[in-house]
Amino acid sequence: MKQETRQGSWHGRLYALIHRTFGARMEDDPDGFTYWTLVALAALFLAASAIIFVVTNICTLPFGVYARPAWENPNRFVLLFFPKRVPVIAVAVGIYFVLIAARQWSERGLFATVGPFVVMIAVLVASFGGFIALNRLLSARHETGRNAGTGSAQE
Repeated sequence: MKQETRQGSWHGRLYALIHRTFGARMEDDPDGFTYWTLVALAALFLAASAIIFVVTNICTLPFGVYARPAWENPNRFVLLFFPKRVPVIAVAVGIYFVLIAARQWSERGLFATVGPFVVMIAVLVASFGGFIALNRLLSARHETGRNAGTGSAQE
């Protein structure tokens, strides 16, 4: 197959895209099997990438994050901003939190809405207090053992 006919065709563009995406060097004149195998794999890659791109952006765009497609370089996540560089994620998470809390309150009541926060704060305070008490106890035992050992060594 001639190189001139490949470059302008859809399969020629797929062949070039798969090499460009993965950073591979294109062969000048590949055999037909290699060429068509790479074109088929490129089509499968683009189809799978398009599905992943759509699903990922359906999930991330409401939070202000745009996932660039895999066939673009660089493929990465991009934070979206309101005017004056206010990140969308900062506003969106607060709005979603309020909406979820209101729905929880209407369906299950005050205790189910506020209860998890109160319980988590209580567990946090109890754990932190327990760690402080354990640290002081171990420090006191260590100091007592060190002083007893030092005193007997000097005598």
